[in-house]
Amino acid sequence: MAGLSTIQDKLLKVKDPDGADYPDSFDKEGSHDLTKIARLDSYRGFLFGSLNPDVTPLATYLGETTKDHRHDRRPVARRP
Repeated sequence: MAGLSTIQDKLLKVKDPDGADYPDSFDKEGSHDLTKIARLDSYRGFLFGSLNPDVTPLATYLGETTKDHRHDRRPVARRP
């Protein structure tokens, strides 16, 4: 959702509340706060987030697959 957030992850305002076709049931006064991500990790530039704090760590989940980097040796496609 497009909006501004404070450090506490509270929605301060909704962008273009009158012109964005929000349904009447949508509270534009800040009831749609952000949910904290319990676990955040990254692998090869991709971010993986989970709302479950007890999720298996990414490195454990990926295991041996992180050691196969055959795709790193492929030539990079050049733009014309």
